[in-house]
Amino acid sequence: MGPFVSSHIAPPSTTHPADGPSCDRSELQKAELSSYTPRSLGHAPEWDCTRHTGARRCREESVHSQRHRPFPESATSLPSTLKQGSKLSQVSISRISPACVIFTDILSSPESIPSRSSGWPVVFFLPRFPYDCELQLDRANTAFKESGTLLNPDMRLKTAILDSLAEEIVKYKVYPSDNEVEEVAEALVSSHPCLKEPGSATGYGGWKVSLKYKLANYRRKLKRLGCPEVELNSLTNKPVDKCTPAYGVKKPRRAQVNYCPTYPSGESAETLEKIRENLLLDVRKRNNEDTLAAMMEKTFAHRRQEVIRDAPLIADYKTRWPALFCVRELTAEFKRITTVSLLSKFFSKLDAHSSKLMRVSGKKGGVQG
Repeated sequence: MGPFVSSHIAPPSTTHPADGPSCDRSELQKAELSSYTPRSLGHAPEWDCTRHTGARRCREESVHSQRHRPFPESATSLPSTLKQGSKLSQVSISRISPACVIFTDILSSPESIPSRSSGWPVVFFLPRFPYDCELQLDRANTAFKESGTLLNPDMRLKTAILDSLAEEIVKYKVYPSDNEVEEVAEALVSSHPCLKEPGSATGYGGWKVSLKYKLANYRRKLKRLGCPEVELNSLTNKPVDKCTPAYGVKKPRRAQVNYCPTYPSGESAETLEKIRENLLLDVRKRNNEDTLAAMMEKTFAHRRQEVIRDAPLIADYKTRWPALFCVRELTAEFKRITTVSLLSKFFSKLDAHSSKLMRVSGKKGGVQG
């Protein structure tokens, strides 16, 4: 009686890789089917292990060769779009199977960047006015050079000029000094001589006064928008018995560029306070300087507002921010506030005055040591 396969027993799988060793598919199927030898009609057949061993070994060798086949170069090489001009900060390659590669985009979190990158310029350059204002000023300057005719600006032109100047000043300072406002007014009249005022001794006295009023109105807008540098001087943040606009106005000093920066995007006082609490634990770990530097950079605005608003004692401040009191973080904090490298500035000034210091030390009596 020929081979018999029971209806309730499925034969072994006959699926094999196409590129395995030299083993014909038809021969494998014949070997598997012939391995069923029924004991009696209507009973389940017995499994002949000796006859199936060759087919099973053939399949195992085929799978082994498939697993250890060299990885194709086309899968390991990055696409040209990722090699040239890619905006991805990092690409991680995960091998799922020998035929596919997954590229995962890992975006770096934005760092806390101070709002200003430089202090008040040595020479103030005027901003670009609106196009129609520039045309009107060019014609007026040409007429002034030809006949000496001064321009009497209308309200629209004067407002556009003052708005542009106020926006440019706030890029450096919210509270400019009297001399700095005078520099801006002088630069305006020097670049556009048609705007000189005939009744003024300097030619820009009226522009200086108008610019001060424009800056005051601009600060009111910033206060409504929640600018911390202006909001801390509001009447609600002053004592009740001394609630006057002129009392205790907090302004940046000469070298302070980022006096009271805003919080990073998506952060608040509560989230930054949690980072500060985690910072107290991370400061005890070894070889953790990079993590501490990133956390100190992110909490810079929170730290500055604490210093300006609360004015804590040095001992209390050191307890809350112990990571700040080391050479690396002190120099980094100095640069964040003043945008100047502390050590480079110190050594450059020391080199400039080294000859004078040597002369002073040479005039001293006694033994030098």
